[in-house]
Amino acid sequence: MFRLPTLAIITGLAAICASILFSSNNPAVFINIPGLAIIIGGISTALFFSYSANDIKTALNKVRMLFNDVQIDKEQTMKHINNIAQLWSRNDLRGIEDKLEKLDNRFLQTGIQHVIDRRPNEEIISVLSWKIQQLRNSEYRISRIFHSMAMFAPAFGMVGTLLGLVNMMFLIDDQSSASIASHLAIALVTTFYGLVLANLLFKPIAIKLERRTDKMIEWMGIMMEGIMMIEQRKSPAFIKQMMTMLDPYQQSDISNELASRQVKPALNAR
Repeated sequence: MFRLPTLAIITGLAAICASILFSSNNPAVFINIPGLAIIIGGISTALFFSYSANDIKTALNKVRMLFNDVQIDKEQTMKHINNIAQLWSRNDLRGIEDKLEKLDNRFLQTGIQHVIDRRPNEEIISVLSWKIQQLRNSEYRISRIFHSMAMFAPAFGMVGTLLGLVNMMFLIDDQSSASIASHLAIALVTTFYGLVLANLLFKPIAIKLERRTDKMIEWMGIMMEGIMMIEQRKSPAFIKQMMTMLDPYQQSDISNELASRQVKPALNAR
């Protein structure tokens, strides 16, 4: 079964392809190898001039995970924080250290380690804020690559258009309609390719990556608040309640649940 986003993408692409098929007597005119070569070659050249090979490789690897939601096990993280808060309230440092060894969340591990080392409050906040900023910079650097590709694609589409028009001008005197049509096709189709790639592929990828990053950063901020409440020796129940209140997505789920509870009595009354 297809999920809703995947189904929407497939439906949208199908609608575009159907529009192309029904808008032309010969849909093959939209397939132009020289025009496509200008776009791909231009984008690739500009990209490798602008970014390092490692950044480009990382960006391509990110695309593979594009259609997967950010896997954040919030419930499990809250359980870890509550357990650590209970151990910290009992001054069970050995139990906390054993717990930290089993954690696979490096951000939480770093924060709790600073707490049990009795680092100053300002230092803990500074370290955790730096790690959040480091993640933000790393992830947004990748999304900027796709924003750049979205900028390069129409630009090289215009290069192909100018190239086709210049070549066409030299053929007007020869009155070769076939040659003129060939160069006019390159002139028009390269602009088409550039706009489609920019607005249907590169920009959506950049926006999707930025939204994934925003979700991770929001959750890391909530975890930092939980860590600081542990440092202040707040109760586990209070920490869980506050983290739930701070999570905007959790609040959305709660609101939907309350709305459904209100709808059911109304339906039963009918």
